[in-house]
Amino acid sequence: MLYETSKLDPAEGISYRGSKLVDICKNAPATIPGGEPIPEGVLWLLLTGELPTDSEAKDFKEELFRRGELTVQEETMIRSFPADMHAMTQFSMGVLACQPRSHFMKAYQNGVHKSKYWESTLEDCIDLCAKVSRIAAIVFANKYGDNSAIPARDGALDYSANYAN
Repeated sequence: MLYETSKLDPAEGISYRGSKLVDICKNAPATIPGGEPIPEGVLWLLLTGELPTDSEAKDFKEELFRRGELTVQEETMIRSFPADMHAMTQFSMGVLACQPRSHFMKAYQNGVHKSKYWESTLEDCIDLCAKVSRIAAIVFANKYGDNSAIPARDGALDYSANYAN
């Protein structure tokens, strides 16, 4: 796998995949014109090296929303963690609870050739990126709020708005 997502230059500042952060803030898709970039657009940049078009950003936002749904069992388990359990322990356990739906696990069990490992690994990575905001929101509610009052996810909201909600 190739990893080249960001650089920090003392003169030029931060860049992601060769794009300066100030340019990303100006040019990445935003929910509100002139507003902050939506996370889906920045994730697209990190994955592809290019900013998405408006239709790519819309489709990717919908895809991440679809992939981000936790099962009833996963949500119930995460909500059941005691408030005095460390937040990172809860978060880690929440991520691990998603393993039974792993694309890689299924492909590996079905004998996928190692030259194709990357395909199911990429699917798992995108699934995980989609799920971690919901897992983190539940963990936050476990630690600092009322985990019985967490709003349902909303497909009209972007990734960060769903987390904040």
